[in-house]
Amino acid sequence: MDTNNLNYLLYEKMSDEQDIFRDWLKSLPREEMLYHTYEYSVREDIVMAMENIELTDAQAKALLDSPTPLADIYRNFQKLETDHMDIIRDCIENRANDICEENEQKRGSVLVVEPGKNPYTKDISFSLESLQQQVGGYIQAVYPFKEPVALICNEEGKLEGLPLNRALKDDEGNIYDIVAGTFLIVGLGAEDFAPLSPELSAHFADFFKTPELFIKVNGKLAVIPAEDANSEPPLYLHSAAYASEHGEINLYLSSNHANIACKEAIEKAIRSHYNGSHLDTQEALREILQKFGPERVQFILANTAIHKDWDARISPENKSWARTIPMPQEADSGRLAAYVIDQVHPGLTNLLINQARATFSTPEKSSVLQKLKQEPAIRSSAPTKKHEPER
Repeated sequence: MDTNNLNYLLYEKMSDEQDIFRDWLKSLPREEMLYHTYEYSVREDIVMAMENIELTDAQAKALLDSPTPLADIYRNFQKLETDHMDIIRDCIENRANDICEENEQKRGSVLVVEPGKNPYTKDISFSLESLQQQVGGYIQAVYPFKEPVALICNEEGKLEGLPLNRALKDDEGNIYDIVAGTFLIVGLGAEDFAPLSPELSAHFADFFKTPELFIKVNGKLAVIPAEDANSEPPLYLHSAAYASEHGEINLYLSSNHANIACKEAIEKAIRSHYNGSHLDTQEALREILQKFGPERVQFILANTAIHKDWDARISPENKSWARTIPMPQEADSGRLAAYVIDQVHPGLTNLLINQARATFSTPEKSSVLQKLKQEPAIRSSAPTKKHEPER
C-alpha cells in the first residue's frame, strides 16, 4: 500500500472517530455538552489538518495501529498547549486598548440641556455607553434643525415619566413635540456624531437658554417660559376661556403654576415643621410667606377648606372664613381641585389655617411677613424626628 493510501486510510479512520464522538456528544444533556465543545472544535481542526498533511508510511502505520488515533492526538495537543491563555490575555488587552484609543479620538464638546436649567457645554466621549449615560437610557437621535446638528435624547423619556424639558416647534411656532429628560445637541461628522462647533454651541445655548414650564389648559398642554413664573405673578381669578378671549393667557398660566407651587410648598412646610406631636405653625407659615404673598397663601388654604367641606377635621370656623375669600367665578372644578392640599393630614392643615386666620386678621396686613420675622418662634421640646401622620 503506497503512502497516499495509508494517509487516506488514516484520515478516514479519524473522520469516523469524530463522527462517533459527535453522536455521543449530541446524546448528552445540553449543560454537559457545553463542557466538550472546545474538545470537539479542536478535534475538527485535527481532522481538517489531515487533508493537507502527508505522513511517512511509518508515521501513518503507527497511528493506524491505535484504535483511537484522533483521541490520542488531542491528548497530546493538550499537553503541548501552553501559551493559549497568554494569547487570549493579549487579545483582551489589545482590543481594550483599541477601544480606548477610538474613544479618545471621538471626544468633544456638546451642549447639555437639562429640565429647568440653562444649557451648558460639556466634553464627552461619543461612544454609545457615554451617550446613554448622559441622557439616562437608550438614545434616540432626531434632526429638527436645518443646522448640521443632532438632538440626542432618552428614547423612552416620556414612557419613564421624565420631566418635560423643552418644546419643539415648527416654522410657524406651533408645538409638535416636547422632549422629556436631559438631551444633548451634538455636531454631525461624515459618518457619526461629532463635536459641536463654538458657533453652533453659542447659537443653541441661546435658543434653549430659557427653561420652559408645561401646564394643561382645557385638556391641552401649554408652554410658558420659566422666567415668567420665577417672579411672583398676580393671583388670577378668571377662567382659561376668559384669559384666552382677553389676551391674558400668560397671566393665567403663570398664576396657575404659582398656585400649584404654593400648594406644594405648604405641604412641604407642614411636613418639615411637624415633629410627630406638634406643628410649629408660625415657622411653617413664615417659610411659605417668604416665597408667596399672603393673597395666594390664603387663597390656597381657603380653596382647600371649601373642597373639604365634608371633612370634620377642618373646623366650621375655618370653613366659614374660607367662604369670605375671593374665588374664581368661572373656573372649572378640575383646576381648583389641583390646588387642594391633600398630601398631609387634614388636621395639620386645619392648624395652619388657624394660624393664617390669626395672622391675616391683624390690622397691618401689609406687614404680615415682617411681623412673623419679629415674633420669636415657639419650638417644641419633643423629639425632632419627623413623621407624616396617618391619613
